[in-house]
Amino acid sequence: MKVAVIVLAIVAVVAAGVAGFAVWKIDGGGAKVPDVVGMKTADAKAALAGAGYAYVVDKTYSNTAEAGMVAKQEPAAGDKAAKGSAVTVWVSEGGEKVAVPDVAGMTVAEADTALSAEGLNATAVAGTSGSAAKGAVYEQVPTAGTEVPRASVITVYYNASSPTVATPALTGLTEAQASTRLQTAGLLLGSVGTQASSTAVQGTVVAQSVPATTAVARGTKVNITLAGGPPGVVVPDVLNMYYKQAETKLAALGFEVRVKWVPGGGMSPGAVVKVDPAVGTSAPQGSLVVLSVEETSSQ
Repeated sequence: MKVAVIVLAIVAVVAAGVAGFAVWKIDGGGAKVPDVVGMKTADAKAALAGAGYAYVVDKTYSNTAEAGMVAKQEPAAGDKAAKGSAVTVWVSEGGEKVAVPDVAGMTVAEADTALSAEGLNATAVAGTSGSAAKGAVYEQVPTAGTEVPRASVITVYYNASSPTVATPALTGLTEAQASTRLQTAGLLLGSVGTQASSTAVQGTVVAQSVPATTAVARGTKVNITLAGGPPGVVVPDVLNMYYKQAETKLAALGFEVRVKWVPGGGMSPGAVVKVDPAVGTSAPQGSLVVLSVEETSSQ
């Protein structure tokens, strides 16, 4: 009878131990690990030590946690672990950096593929380039070779228009009008010169360096020449000449002539004694030349 009682007591003790172990297993054993994700390294260490845990610090890249902040932990927050056991925390070094590939000259689809292969995202913006083929990428921001966090957005600018344009006709326009027309066509105004002209309105375009309708690259500079007024003509020597002959000679050169009679001064009557503008002076065609002529008996 005593043997039976002893056996039953032993069985009860064993059963209680098994039950207790099962409860310990189910309960996870130990206390809940504190949540240190998002903390600074020093704060995370203090929190773990205060809760009775050791800690191991490692590093990792993270696109969500700022550099210097805990990005993840193991065991996770809320899991149970024995007091004195180690909790590993991974401190963020920021997003993983990758070099931006050079996508200049690619189509938007090709650029997107090249950027995606590096873990980057692309956003395309239509623009205008004087050198890139239509549809080709001609600029990217950030530039090729720049190190950026993985998953960063790279802006690629592609040429949405033809790289060449037709040169507009500029003859007869003012400088301001010519500049505006060139800009509208995607071109630039270059140097501005002047040239005497007896037919064109002064200040209007009489010549352009690139002929109208010529196909040129966008951004090309076009030089223009403006009419500077009638060409200058040298006033000939008509002094002492009979005024009728002087009038004929000056008129043949395009001058207007007016005769001014002056008292006799010892010259032959009707002779030219003075010319204004002076002989040898350059004056515009059509300008007025005044002849001072010695009075005749009929004056």
